Amino acid sequence: MTIKYRQLDMTIKMNENTTLNSNKLRAIDLFAGIGGIRLGFSKAFGENIEFVFSSEIDKDVKVKDILEKKVDEKYTISDRLWAGHQRRKVEHKEKGNGFGYSIFNGDSSYTSTISARYYKDGSEILIEQQNKNPRKLAPREAGKLQGFPNNFKIVVSDVQAYKQFGNSVSVPVIESISRNIMLQIKRVF
Repeated sequence: MTIKYRQLDMTIKMNENTTLNSNKLRAIDLFAGIGGIRLGFSKAFGENIEFVFSSEIDKDVKVKDILEKKVDEKYTISDRLWAGHQRRKVEHKEKGNGFGYSIFNGDSSYTSTISARYYKDGSEILIEQQNKNPRKLAPREAGKLQGFPNNFKIVVSDVQAYKQFGNSVSVPVIESISRNIMLQIKRVF
């Protein structure tokens, strides 16, 4: 795996006597999603920076919080695709690896991480439906999963929306990381 560093182009006013500019800080590109976060900083400060994130969630979150009340039938996967998902899951389990679809319902407290390939078959996040095949998230739901507000305008096709939300970072996660970075930088300086 290659880790690419990029110089942060910023100056942070820490207090009246201390300014941190970008020549003291290099950040690894951030990757974040509901399923995980990778974040790192160089040892430019001469010590390890400790990031402590709360393990507490402010509220009881359920998948139903992002689900739309009415969803077009086009998001329900076909019999053929559903049979293929089930067959591949069995095949992969027999081989001892964990590939396969993941199915969730409104009462689930999390989902898998959405990826840019979600448009292909929706296998990483399928939503259970009564008396029919599961469905993919609608693009609006995919956006909400990543923390985009309800009024965020989706002006591209479904395929492009899935790719964009799958390549996106989770807005609330990045906000939390940013707040924690500032706290730790202030602690060091």
